[in-house]
Amino acid sequence: MRAGRHLCSGAEAQSGGGGGAPGGGAPAGGGTGPGGAPAGGAPGGDGASSGGGGQGRTADLTPTDDQRYLRGAQVTNADGIVEFTTIWPGWYRGRTVHIHAMVHVGDDRVLTTQVMFDEALNATVFAAQPYAAHTGRDTINDNDSIYTDSMLLKVTEEDDGYLGVINFSVDADQDGS
Repeated sequence: MRAGRHLCSGAEAQSGGGGGAPGGGAPAGGGTGPGGAPAGGAPGGDGASSGGGGQGRTADLTPTDDQRYLRGAQVTNADGIVEFTTIWPGWYRGRTVHIHAMVHVGDDRVLTTQVMFDEALNATVFAAQPYAAHTGRDTINDNDSIYTDSMLLKVTEEDDGYLGVINFSVDADQDGS
């Protein structure tokens, strides 16, 4: 990873801002979407919208390079729920620990947002290996330019890890109701 850049999986050439390497270390490889196609996300910038912004078509799911890490796409179940397993996310200079998320209804992207974690829990996780090896975190939630309380995951301990839950509300037909 290149220092001084915020790297977006599948869109490194268009990535910018933030700087520094994510706190989780080197990119993990190989995310794929349905049918084995590369999974995608929003090229260009960090997709940092705290609300219903970022509407668009599925072109934002088309990767522009072969760099993949911690990226995927899933379809909700009959109850509108998506579940995934991941490592604790990292950070980069000027940003708190976060995960980017988008919601699509059909071919339309109706929500682009980020989710964050409680700072006491971040401190606990980053004190343990392998995370303790990556030091220098400079931004906590309260000092992040995008953070709002509504972006905070509800996290509980479960088995040998944590379970994080958040409910996204979207205006699927974008009629304001």
